[in-house]
Amino acid sequence: MVAVSIADAGQIKVSQVKFDQMQLELETLKETRVGIRQTLNSTSHGFGGELVDNGEWQGAMLDLADVDGRISQLEKQMNAAVIVHNGNVHQCPIVGIGATVYMRDLITNQELSFEIVGPLETNPMDHKIGLDCPLGEKICGQKIGTYVTYTTPRGEERRVQITAIRYE
Repeated sequence: MVAVSIADAGQIKVSQVKFDQMQLELETLKETRVGIRQTLNSTSHGFGGELVDNGEWQGAMLDLADVDGRISQLEKQMNAAVIVHNGNVHQCPIVGIGATVYMRDLITNQELSFEIVGPLETNPMDHKIGLDCPLGEKICGQKIGTYVTYTTPRGEERRVQITAIRYE
């Protein structure tokens, strides 16, 4: 089994898609910041040129703080990001970031599928699990046919068999 940790030298593993989304969000936020600053400049001076502390100005200051905070967070994440490319995984498929993994729950006989993503993309409701979640940790590096036992966040023990691995 391959164990992958977010703490690997401070790196965060992400797919190219997620990195591109982060880049787009960062660019949008920087444009938004310019607009907020223009609002601040236009609402900060009264008729005589004196500084005015009004509701619109205060709201813009709060918005600017939110935007600056998210920009800072994104920049840190992007600086720590390592884009994971799975190379020629089609010849010998193993589970890694970017794979859609099909499994059969051996207790309920239910068919499951999840896309394996980096920790910033995890969304179980959208069938996206990260390498840092219990199931993601257990199946990373595994092959078709492998049996895996894991504990759910609710404390339930589950056993699955990997039935297919697909990369798009």
